[in-house]
Amino acid sequence: MSIKFSENQVNLARKKYYGKFYFNSNLTLIKILINKTLILFFNLRIFVINFKRKIFSFFIKIFKKKIKDSNKINCQLNIKQSDLTKYSLDLEKNHFTFISDFFTDSSHKSLLENWPNINFFSQSTNILKFYSRGFSRFDNFDNQELKKVFLFLKSPEFEKFINQLLQFEMKDYYNYSIGLSMAGNNSYLVPHIDGLQNTKSKTYNFIFFIDGNDLDPSLSGATGLYSDNNFKKPFFIPSTMKNSVLIYNSTSEFYHGFNFTSLQKKIYRKTINFQFFPKEL
Repeated sequence: MSIKFSENQVNLARKKYYGKFYFNSNLTLIKILINKTLILFFNLRIFVINFKRKIFSFFIKIFKKKIKDSNKINCQLNIKQSDLTKYSLDLEKNHFTFISDFFTDSSHKSLLENWPNINFFSQSTNILKFYSRGFSRFDNFDNQELKKVFLFLKSPEFEKFINQLLQFEMKDYYNYSIGLSMAGNNSYLVPHIDGLQNTKSKTYNFIFFIDGNDLDPSLSGATGLYSDNNFKKPFFIPSTMKNSVLIYNSTSEFYHGFNFTSLQKKIYRKTINFQFFPKEL
């Protein structure tokens, strides 16, 4: 659950997605009716987008069955023990860390080659988290190579790596959730804090950037960390969205999000997002 987001950002998102005629204040009955109509048309537009994607994904599946895929994924991390210690100390001190070259080059390349088409994702209707998401369940994946990545991220081997990274917590962590996302032009994630401050145990979010436009990360979907909820006080913006991971403590009092993206057609920020919870939580 997202909390502590700015009403100013909410109003900007309403104008951006519902239309310039959306009323944010001084509401009368007529204005409320106009707002409801704009929201209805917005939801209808997203429904049409997702319906078209389902049709296209159906034919993509049929076409791909005729092609033997030779791009086999071999999941291998690219982190030395000395670097792991450094990242662990950094995470303990600052409550976040950023890892470049997370997978080996060959593993990252094969992951990119097997990345699903945008038509296998659903566009969210949530204007505060406006991007495409999918693949939160992998038990019935058609993409067997991608399934290998999910199984790796849930494997005892990877769990051991994460617990070495989080050794300062003195707790046993496990992979609680996992999913994929794609952010294209005009995507948006409102600066927010995850609503986990009241939990007794710390949880950690992992944003595994697979690919993206590094020319201007702040306008290309690079989830940044902020001291405020209006994008005015950034203290960390990822330098690359290619084979890198942002890890942060979900119970920390800093904001994360990305501003309205400005990307060319068919250019997407691609991520695998997963969470690790302590086993007693």
